[in-house]
Amino acid sequence: MVAGVMAEGLYGRLVASASGTPAVQTAPVTAIACASAPAAGDTIENPDIADTGYLEAPILARQPAIGPSRTDTASRGWMTSLASVRAVIGKIKIVHADDEVESLIAGLVSTKKPVVVAFVNQHTLNLAWHSSDFAACLIDCNVLLRDGIGIEACLAVLGQAPGRNMNGTDFIPKLTAAFAGRRIAIYGTTQPWIGKAADVLAASGCRVVGTMDGFRPESDYVAEAVRTSPDLIILAMGNPKQEIVARMIAASVIDPMVIVNGGAIADFLAQRFERAPVWLQRARCEWLFRMLQEPGRLWRRYLLGGFAFARSVVLLRVVSR
Repeated sequence: MVAGVMAEGLYGRLVASASGTPAVQTAPVTAIACASAPAAGDTIENPDIADTGYLEAPILARQPAIGPSRTDTASRGWMTSLASVRAVIGKIKIVHADDEVESLIAGLVSTKKPVVVAFVNQHTLNLAWHSSDFAACLIDCNVLLRDGIGIEACLAVLGQAPGRNMNGTDFIPKLTAAFAGRRIAIYGTTQPWIGKAADVLAASGCRVVGTMDGFRPESDYVAEAVRTSPDLIILAMGNPKQEIVARMIAASVIDPMVIVNGGAIADFLAQRFERAPVWLQRARCEWLFRMLQEPGRLWRRYLLGGFAFARSVVLLRVVSR
């Protein structure tokens, strides 16, 4: 808790110092193949929404006697991480008003090609810092939306208007409502929750044509998507597996299709987890409520991850001057 308070205080000081700061320019990042997701059979509690938590900085490999020094290698690593994170931030679509939300949904419903939608929050930006492969997955998305107070603070520090909090828990139900009467598939979580989530979607008027749990090889989801060709696929597997699967599906199908990365959305639809009370959401402390629901899994993400995220924001601010 002390760590959370310190991280929150640092966010406040960063936002307060951001007035008049020019927006950061997006640095180019070469899109490369995504890293492999956890293999089937790995021992992970609740694997559908399991995540890597706080990732330590990679240990530098031993350098040869002739070649770049350890310091040079570390410098290149930091520059690559900064470039990846700046590119991800530059890809975020900022939404300000209701009509923009409606226009976005209308465009997705009428798409003529495969489209991938993803969300960026503090945790995903931390993962992008440590993996340019994962950053490339985010950059390749057709629509990237801001999720949560962390990215709001980051954008403010960089002199950019953060717009609305377009988290998936609020946005995806609006999207599924627009797809009522059309073919929908949902992949992720475990039974009985995936079945209950599918029942909720069916009750809202959607034609559910496929469900799969979230702990299978990536190729299984691709094959099922090709076979059933849904109009909308909801991936509820957590990072980074869902983003990897989304890009694989988009590259494998021909028909128009929206593929949305939803994290724990299936568990919320199935009422496995409750949303934070409205007053707590307005106070922007939903992350705290969420952490208390799964402290063993999420404390690293929100507390230790908060310090890693604050470091990244400070570095972004420094290099943008």
